[in-house]
Amino acid sequence: MNTKKAVKDLYVTLKDKGFENGLYHLSTHMCAAQRLEKIKAIRDDLDNKERVICVSTQLIEAGVDVSFDTVIRSLAGLDSIAQAAGRCNRHGEVETGEVFVIEHKEENLTRAEHIKKGGKFARYILRDIEQDATLFEGTGALGQYTMTHYFTQFYSEFAGQTNYPSKKHTGQSLYNLLLTRNSGSAENLDKKLGIVGRASFKDVGKEFCVIDEQTTDILVPYTPKGNSTQQSGADLIAELTSSEWLKDVSGFLKRAQHFTISVHLHVLKGLGNDGYIRPVEFENTNISPLYVLLDNAYDDKFGLNEEGTSVNLEAYTGEF
Repeated sequence: MNTKKAVKDLYVTLKDKGFENGLYHLSTHMCAAQRLEKIKAIRDDLDNKERVICVSTQLIEAGVDVSFDTVIRSLAGLDSIAQAAGRCNRHGEVETGEVFVIEHKEENLTRAEHIKKGGKFARYILRDIEQDATLFEGTGALGQYTMTHYFTQFYSEFAGQTNYPSKKHTGQSLYNLLLTRNSGSAENLDKKLGIVGRASFKDVGKEFCVIDEQTTDILVPYTPKGNSTQQSGADLIAELTSSEWLKDVSGFLKRAQHFTISVHLHVLKGLGNDGYIRPVEFENTNISPLYVLLDNAYDDKFGLNEEGTSVNLEAYTGEF
């Protein structure tokens, strides 16, 4: 599914209809330690030929080695569909695996324009191939020629964004700033000195963000199952409160990585307004902000549990 809300709603619906055994929920509202446990349990069930229904966001589409007989993917770009298809019959367990693409009418993609537009182009392509299988050299929905056509359409749609328009220099892109100088006097000086291609690295460095919408880390009180010797998120939170300042902050943050989740600003504000998080103060003010989540806002099924809070999951799209 494309959104955390759609994933959670479907999980709850399946559970209510009696599919609880072998039913799993996965999203980045779970810390890494919890996700790894869930994925291991899924693999164990699959190895034992147990029935497994895994309802997940896009996190399962990359770097997760699991294989299902059937995959159902909510409509998105062909690249996402291809990633999801890679979880189907991955190791040739059955003669033929099946991948279905559906349009989930209840998914709200207003905050995920790239997913929405990718799905639009994928819909057109899949429809055209259904009507004429010889299109795109007959390579099918995920073939080389099909994917080339898809990405040509997709990047044309976002042409104004792919060069990263500069907010400071009107009419310029960050890409152009890496190739040219803004100042005429600087260009003249470059010519006199024989310098070619001097770039505005400082300006680009200040403006460029890999992900436009920034996230903040929250340390969660998750305790791994079946291993009493392993440090838990609750242990790390207790460590924070046991002394005024941590002696080894970098070491602590490294240990905390498996017990943190990243949330967008509106989620952070909602949790803060409801009193479910508290900020962590470090002696070194250059360290990125970190918050601690209270016990009653985290559970074993969904990770971050927004029930009873003012967090709007409808606006929290995908893994972005």
